[in-house]
Amino acid sequence: MPKIFFKNDEFSVDVEAGFEMHKLIETKRCPILFGCKDGACGACLIKIYQGLESLGVKGDDERDLIESLCGDDSEEIRLACQCIVKEDIEIDPAD
Repeated sequence: MPKIFFKNDEFSVDVEAGFEMHKLIETKRCPILFGCKDGACGACLIKIYQGLESLGVKGDDERDLIESLCGDDSEEIRLACQCIVKEDIEIDPAD
């Protein structure tokens, strides 16, 4: 069972493999803000500290939005609403 570990808040959530991260909004203490849950608003920007390969491929629309919001497209920055968790990851909301 994969685990999502929130680095700065020092807590974790166990999830099933294939868990869609936008469902975190339903968990208690989730430090990630979610808006549209569709990859269009950028409210759920996260930084991946470990397990980047566990989230699947970043799509073109996600890449474009991150680049427009952050000025670049760092691989470790993702939209949580577009991520599906396959294995353990360590994340935090992006600055």
